[in-house]
Amino acid sequence: MTALLRPLATGALASFLTLVALAGGALEPLERPLIDLRMSLLQRAADPAPVLIEIDPQSIHEIGRWPWPRSLHALLLDRLTAAGAGQVYLDVEFSLASEEEEDAALESALQRRQGRTTMAGFRQWSESLGGYIDAGPLARFSAATSLASANLIPSSDGLIREFSLSYPWQEGRLPAMAAAIAGVETGASDRFLIDYGIDPGTFTRFSFVDVARGDVDPALLRGRPVVVGATAIELGDILSVPRHRVLAGVEVQMLAAQSLLLNRALSRLPFWVLGLAVPAFALGLLLAGLRFRDGRALAVALGAGNVVLWGGAVGLQAALPMVLDVVPFTLASFGAAGLALMLRFRKVAARLVSETVARRRTERLMGAVAKNAFDALVTTDAAGRVSFINGAAGRMFGVGIEDLEDLSISRFFARPDLLKDRDLGDVLHGLVALGRPRRLVCRRANGELF
Repeated sequence: MTALLRPLATGALASFLTLVALAGGALEPLERPLIDLRMSLLQRAADPAPVLIEIDPQSIHEIGRWPWPRSLHALLLDRLTAAGAGQVYLDVEFSLASEEEEDAALESALQRRQGRTTMAGFRQWSESLGGYIDAGPLARFSAATSLASANLIPSSDGLIREFSLSYPWQEGRLPAMAAAIAGVETGASDRFLIDYGIDPGTFTRFSFVDVARGDVDPALLRGRPVVVGATAIELGDILSVPRHRVLAGVEVQMLAAQSLLLNRALSRLPFWVLGLAVPAFALGLLLAGLRFRDGRALAVALGAGNVVLWGGAVGLQAALPMVLDVVPFTLASFGAAGLALMLRFRKVAARLVSETVARRRTERLMGAVAKNAFDALVTTDAAGRVSFINGAAGRMFGVGIEDLEDLSISRFFARPDLLKDRDLGDVLHGLVALGRPRRLVCRRANGELF
């Protein structure tokens, strides 16, 4: 029972420490690159229905100025209205007034669309006011349009990862632009991870100037939702994102909308599920490895279990809009194994220390017995150099402990040449091999023979 409780305790401790780190956000820097890697492995094409009309470098170059006259935006809206396009989403700021005739032209174009236009609202922080400012389109524009939030909030690593279906706005909340594009109902706490496995290169795209000139077949726009926004780097609406490093803000909005349209709005397992699954995984691998009482079996169990885990995370993310955090499982399993091995080595070390102490006690006891024995005892090395002599032998040969340094046992023989060029062990084996008692004439320190 004790043998089972020890790995259970170590597994529980490792899992507890891992879950504490997870709850404190300490594992995020390890988990995020793995999530991004799985997105890179699970690429897919975008839904072709939404159309992105880009304020791109071509348009900036041909028009030759920025900001553009609002009559140009009015011209684009009229082209879309004539083509029978669906809802138009303007990811462009129109919060400040321009020339009256330009604003009037845009207002008229919006009215001709009869409410089928959504404009962007932005919540911004003001250092001077010490609070947020909600900036939406001019009242004359918003009268004929609906409003959606174009805010995108970076994660702690500075990258746009998460997306909310709605954002705070004035006294309430405003639907997010991507949620409006996807036609999704919004809630106060609906958050998800954008699936950057969706390839932005597969968006249906047209250049602003091509549509405004009428160079795009109206059939390609009829009935389809249209998003208008800046992708030209010189306009500055560039955001840091996973996988692609940087994307234009409108492209991130499109990816968020595509995540919703393709049922790829990724969510992570809730903490309580991980709180149950992580200890079970760690303990299962630990017990599977330790049942063989072999370190290699434990290593194989840990390696195989984590390979299955990581492969399962890829499969889960491919099949469902679900992200499995693998770092807590891996850390807990290896942490539990490390603690178990430490305990095992501690037990082995304690046994070795105990055996060493017992051996030394025995050696001291046997040394005392030999020292005080009535029989003469002499210990030498293979070359015949004396390393120990007890009292009886000292009295017999007339030497003391102080005489042992560089003392050869040949000095005790009446014939000192007995060991010349011979190993003492060979001589003694030769005597034993005779199988009968032998007499050996010895010499005391004073020269007396006996």
